[in-house]
Amino acid sequence: FKQKTAYEILSGLVGSEMCIRDRYNKKEFDESGLDKREGLKTIDALITGNFDGYITQKLLVGEGGGQDNVLVEMYDFAKWANKYGESKSIYVCLVDTDRTKEYNVLKEKYDNGNVWIVDHIELQQRLLK
Repeated sequence: FKQKTAYEILSGLVGSEMCIRDRYNKKEFDESGLDKREGLKTIDALITGNFDGYITQKLLVGEGGGQDNVLVEMYDFAKWANKYGESKSIYVCLVDTDRTKEYNVLKEKYDNGNVWIVDHIELQQRLLK
């Protein structure tokens, strides 16, 4: 969708369509010696316009099951963005959760400059600045 602030979020680019492993093709990645967790695996949306960047999004409600893996994925994304991300792009961990304590730890550790740890409300606020 387009806003007056001229940013656009393109969704629907998920899974294998958007499998990015630090700009390597599969053969180069395999030969690089990198661990698969060092590669950015899932992009849920692209941001274009006043900001250019990538969003990975998760809903984290309750405890148990695969919920802890959700946090691991967010940490992996934030670490990847800090290590390999382009300085002119933003990397958004969009997390809507009832686990405030864990969310705040993630936010305190990684939310800086071009890595954003946000919920839907804060994402909109930052994009509209």
